[in-house]
Amino acid sequence: MAETDKKTVNTSSTERQNMYIFESVRSVDEKCKKAITAGKLKGMTNINPMWRIEKLTKLFGPCGIGWWIDNVRYSESFYGQNELVVWCELDLYIKGFDHPIYGVGGSKLYGKGIGKKDEFDINDECRKMAMTDAISVACKNLGFAADVYYGIDDTKYTEAGNRAWNPLGLQAQPQQPNIPDLGQIIAMVKACKTKEELENIWNTYAPYYGNSEDFQREIAIHPANKA
Repeated sequence: MAETDKKTVNTSSTERQNMYIFESVRSVDEKCKKAITAGKLKGMTNINPMWRIEKLTKLFGPCGIGWWIDNVRYSESFYGQNELVVWCELDLYIKGFDHPIYGVGGSKLYGKGIGKKDEFDINDECRKMAMTDAISVACKNLGFAADVYYGIDDTKYTEAGNRAWNPLGLQAQPQQPNIPDLGQIIAMVKACKTKEELENIWNTYAPYYGNSEDFQREIAIHPANKA
């Protein structure tokens, strides 16, 4: 076999090994998908969180043995005077992996759109929902529900879903030439000293970068939110 052919075979074999987990979890069983028929997420698709637990268990073993969650951290952020969002950060550990997989998620604890339409309400499931969200974000790095994120299905992480998730209710818009790039925005976030400065950056740039997980994460984990 020619040297070039050997390299091609080796590359293909390595790629198949690297993509094994990804290909195993990229599609979501139809029975685990449910259409959302009301509220801001109407028209989207909800993925049953037990689907991820089942896939993790099949691939790596029972929770606590083959995989586990650790370093769970919660924080809260006020947006305006009447919106309170709870953030959850966690590390997903998988036996045999060199490093944990980071995940961050959020859910509204208090504000409009939780209970009855246009009325303020409290979400007593908020922390569990934020943790479920964070687990899904960590799993996404392994390829979980990749077909959904590629746009075959709509969830809260598609464009329409991200607008609904946005705690300020801001509409994401195409980047404009006079708007700093995402790297500059994140640098500005890291330089913030107070929660007011942080909220000002969010209010200013969420219409352009509200769908960015990097932007959301830097806002969520900033020390000003935990002061």
